[in-house]
Amino acid sequence: MRNSLFALLMLAAVARPVVFGVRYAEVIAAQSVTEDWQKAAGGKMEFEVASVRLNLGSHEPSTFRLSSDDAYTPTGGLLIADYPLTTYIEFAYKLSLTREQWHTMYGHLPNWVQTDNYAIHARTDRTDPTKDQMRLMM
Repeated sequence: MRNSLFALLMLAAVARPVVFGVRYAEVIAAQSVTEDWQKAAGGKMEFEVASVRLNLGSHEPSTFRLSSDDAYTPTGGLLIADYPLTTYIEFAYKLSLTREQWHTMYGHLPNWVQTDNYAIHARTDRTDPTKDQMRLMM
């Protein structure tokens, strides 16, 4: 019994750095990919003017789809959106979450984060920013 316990503790001592090393490598790789699209889009940017308000009324159509893909029709620098906070976070950071990741990220937050829509009206001084540039401004 004592030898088994000792062997188990030794295995845990060896496995722990390996497991955390693998997880850390995944985080570094994801961060590198994030930094790549941000650099390609031009780095830090901001809207010229923006209005954010809780929308308790009817849903307002958006100027483009806030998704992690690159599908985008230029809007002349205008962003009109009406989504919950979770959508804005996923758009701004270009996230495509699995169900497990989604629950880990949002599961402990209050329901309003997922259910209450916030209307955003924003304009940039750029004529036709790319979708990734709009992400950076978000």
